[in-house]
Amino acid sequence: NQQVPVHSSPAARPVNAAPGPAPVPAVTSNNGGSRPNSDRQQVLRHQQQRLLLLRHAAKCPHEDGRCPVTPHCAGMKRLWKHIAECKDKKCLVPLCVSSRYILSHYHRCKDVRCRVCGPVREAIHRSNEKLKHIQVMKQQNIQTFKQGHEQDLKKNNATPTPALAPT
Repeated sequence: NQQVPVHSSPAARPVNAAPGPAPVPAVTSNNGGSRPNSDRQQVLRHQQQRLLLLRHAAKCPHEDGRCPVTPHCAGMKRLWKHIAECKDKKCLVPLCVSSRYILSHYHRCKDVRCRVCGPVREAIHRSNEKLKHIQVMKQQNIQTFKQGHEQDLKKNNATPTPALAPT
């Protein structure tokens, strides 16, 4: 069993993820045909959402259901903690086995066209790019403020005070 790289802190990673690809159940309809495409799409969406929710829960600093991002955070945090300890291949805790399965698949998957992992990796990349952009904008705003402050001081013939370090 391998650790799953969904969180930057090794201590927070589940260590007992089940091996193998993510399951997409082959359920048949009443007429004997295979599952309709819309049902498969829904299964894929649920797997993608589970990965993103578990990733969020692993990183979210908010406790006791106070997360402003998603109402599912507290439940996913509990599931994440359970997954980290669980070794039972037939665990009856809701979402445990399927979450370990999809986490394991995500960890091992190298297919950029994977219908489960590809969109999740793209969403994470977009989120990281957005955070980088926000950090750059904050830094630019700090610089603009400092420059404006220095210009105001020159106009008033005052001596500059040391600039505060960004927090």
